[in-house]
Amino acid sequence: MMFGKVVYLYKDLIWNDDQRLISKRFNINQASTFLSYIDTARMVRNACAHGLVLFDYRLPMAISKGPIGALVGDERHNLSGMLKVITYLLSQVSENRVVDMQREIEHAKQILQEKSLFAYRKMQKIAGF
Repeated sequence: MMFGKVVYLYKDLIWNDDQRLISKRFNINQASTFLSYIDTARMVRNACAHGLVLFDYRLPMAISKGPIGALVGDERHNLSGMLKVITYLLSQVSENRVVDMQREIEHAKQILQEKSLFAYRKMQKIAGF
């Protein structure tokens, strides 16, 4: 099943208790917060799949407050906030995958910094990290 379909399936669950049961599996108390998080992951996945540049991608709707911690400034819409959501969701499944993802991100940032310090600084400013 495609990831987008999973999000819509979750949205369409008839019983709110079913949504809460699923969100609790991810240690999220509010079903609406979990929906915000998986919808964020869906939008990031779609942006990647369609070749969009992520460092300046902005979410149309703000990320909900929740267990990812405080989102400051523009993080409720930018890549920094998106990565916090994805890191949190992934950590609920596998800490090893979080370490792998963070290592890959740092490697990509290092390559960008080596190739173009200007582009690296612009990405830091716009993406928030």
